[in-house]
Amino acid sequence: MPQRLRGSQEDLKGFFAAGKEKLSGTAKKAGVRRTNDFIERAKDVDLSSADAETIPVIAMCVVARPRNTAVDDLFYSVLAYGDIREQKIVSAFEENGIDAEFWKLCENRFSYQDPKPTLLKLAMFLFAVYTCKDHLTAAPKQWKMFVQDGIL
Repeated sequence: MPQRLRGSQEDLKGFFAAGKEKLSGTAKKAGVRRTNDFIERAKDVDLSSADAETIPVIAMCVVARPRNTAVDDLFYSVLAYGDIREQKIVSAFEENGIDAEFWKLCENRFSYQDPKPTLLKLAMFLFAVYTCKDHLTAAPKQWKMFVQDGIL
């Protein structure tokens, strides 16, 4: 891994089960499995031209298991998995210490910001923004809660 990306990897110690705290044997094995899966997924990415966002995306792809290691496939997997209200993949992100990275990616990619983000609110936000952008001149009053300043 290029030196310039190592800081991004350091931020994911919980995902890799690395750190100073003592871990159970099960937690260590899970960390080794995630690390090996991360290495396999990283082979799909050109790390020599990757940016700092790439490392957390690879980690999220390990958890969400999209077909390809790409941001669009990651979002498809997260939004299409099961009941959107249950947020099973986001819960798995939380368990692996990468949920903040997911919501940061949503903010960077879609300008979605919410103090208590959920997948359902993200989906409604995307629907409102892209429907207004592509088909309406202004958002209906009922949609104002999903549309943030400066987006439309």
